[in-house]
Amino acid sequence: VGKMEMLCPTFIPAVHDILDTISHYNTLDNDGCNNDKNNTNLFSIKCILFGTIPTPRYGRVIPEVESIRAKKDVLVLHVTKQNREELRERLISLVQNVMHGGEAGGISDMNSVFQGYIYDRPLGSGSMSKPNVKNNDYSTNGDTTVALEEGKNETNIASLIPCGPLLDEKSPPKVLILGHTASGKPLDESLSYCERSMWTILGKIFNIPFSPVKNVEKITPPESDNYRALVKTTLEHGICMWDVLSNVHSKQTHNKLRTGKRKATTSNDTTFEPPKPNDIQSLIQKYQSLSTICFIGAKAYKEFQTLFKGSEEMQTLELCVLPSSSPANCRISLDEKVKQWQDAILKAGVLLE
Repeated sequence: VGKMEMLCPTFIPAVHDILDTISHYNTLDNDGCNNDKNNTNLFSIKCILFGTIPTPRYGRVIPEVESIRAKKDVLVLHVTKQNREELRERLISLVQNVMHGGEAGGISDMNSVFQGYIYDRPLGSGSMSKPNVKNNDYSTNGDTTVALEEGKNETNIASLIPCGPLLDEKSPPKVLILGHTASGKPLDESLSYCERSMWTILGKIFNIPFSPVKNVEKITPPESDNYRALVKTTLEHGICMWDVLSNVHSKQTHNKLRTGKRKATTSNDTTFEPPKPNDIQSLIQKYQSLSTICFIGAKAYKEFQTLFKGSEEMQTLELCVLPSSSPANCRISLDEKVKQWQDAILKAGVLLE
């Protein structure tokens, strides 16, 4: 996983597909039945994939790399000049054992075998030591560490791993709603996107009132239940959502994307963050039921046109620009925003009952 490979928008999704396939294979017992894939100690490793990932330079982490490291059955080893020969012998022994019909044991066994070689940089951190908790609060769910950045009035998710598409596999989607930049993935993935202002409008359309929750750590049980109900209703009506870019939204990201203006930069220029498109083509290819893409604001539409104009997958789709749901867009009233969103959804063939 290197810099040039990550310039290809289909590369990281392909890596995740391979990892998920191997993970599924390793959860099968000898009778072909699935064990509990969430408990990595219940299955033995029958298939191994070796790869290399870059380490942060100048403290700058790479979201795509962190998303790979975050997988429960991925073990990252720290290779140095001092340990590479000894580590090489251990890896050869492991591969030979698997190739001759043996098993590598569970993840806990692998941790024991490679104790002392494991790369223990906390997820999201630019250094091997944990960041100063005086200004940052850290929470873990056993295998993931997410930084919560303290703001003036709220705590924002500072996860560098972007949320994936929000959809229901059982309900063929008809409408894809695209924002501009991505939301950081929270520890509780069922609360993904809960900070988005779009839910104020969708809540009125489906008669499930909901106010966006900026600080997921402080969400109340009634709020979380209400949010999950709104998401479930929205997805069941054939509406899914994602973002044009996988760059996680923050004021810093917004400024970097805005000031970059697609100009060429020098190798030591850290003020510009290049736009990283989500793999929207693959999503459209997979869900042939999609007929309409609705963009939340002109900025998302303009970015999409820059990145995907001329793409064959987009030729048969209706493109629609919705008024921004942000409260900062005060040129039209909330009721008018609701009306325009509802009209666009109805036009796409979604029945609002």
